[in-house]
Amino acid sequence: MEGGIVIIGRHSLKEFLEGIRRGWSGEPVERRQDWEDDRLSNALDADSVFDEPEEPLAADEGQPREESEEKKPLYAPIPRSLSPPSSSQTNPSIPPYPPLLLVPFTNLIGFTKMPLMIFQWFQERKKVQAGAEAAYKLVIAQTAPVVAEELDSETPQPPSVLSTFDLEGESSIKSSLESKPSEIEKEREKYYTSLATKLATARELARGTREATKEEWENPPPTEVELRSERFKKEKRWREEMDGWDIVRPSATLPWDKRLEGVFRVFVHPATEDKKEESS
Repeated sequence: MEGGIVIIGRHSLKEFLEGIRRGWSGEPVERRQDWEDDRLSNALDADSVFDEPEEPLAADEGQPREESEEKKPLYAPIPRSLSPPSSSQTNPSIPPYPPLLLVPFTNLIGFTKMPLMIFQWFQERKKVQAGAEAAYKLVIAQTAPVVAEELDSETPQPPSVLSTFDLEGESSIKSSLESKPSEIEKEREKYYTSLATKLATARELARGTREATKEEWENPPPTEVELRSERFKKEKRWREEMDGWDIVRPSATLPWDKRLEGVFRVFVHPATEDKKEESS
């Protein structure tokens, strides 16, 4: 508590707040990964990717399937968020954290940002000044509580000192990054298209319905068990990428929880606090 936490950039603040919210909710950290893996495994088992293809029924063997009967989707869409499981161990309150040093950070990327990059190259003194002021705050170690404003809202809102932090830096993020979800879906679609062929080959070779080719003898294709394992790892990575992107994307609001009120303090410039005292 006598130290502090340095938060560089708004994206880091979002990850930090979400980590605290999840860490104090639901299952203990050491069991959360098992819960997420089990949840994913159950979701993958529920779709029809590894179902055996249905044999067409003869007229005297059964009734044809109704055209209106709903079919299970080949693979389920990625959930846009992973909420912690409900648990009796959810903490009703969160203890105070060490004070936060909020340091703005702007990362210019892309050809269209070149003029601004050149301009900033001649304005390095502003970055030096910002870094020196941040270090000065740490040395003086003067802090102020983070107080939430009273707003007419049913959902708890983060205090303005946090909600307005580094909005300029976040606005510099390339708009093309908003296409991250669609890029993941294209990658998934491509993977599942090839998976059907790989699965058919694995079953044919395992059941001996055909002989392995010379190439397959030299480089054995993956078995069904290996394909299931590969799919689990890929889906886990895709879900983690989507979950992470949903937290830090520019259009996402700061993660906030009513229990976070009164938990934080921020390092402030002494002159700022002196002016407040004079005005009061």
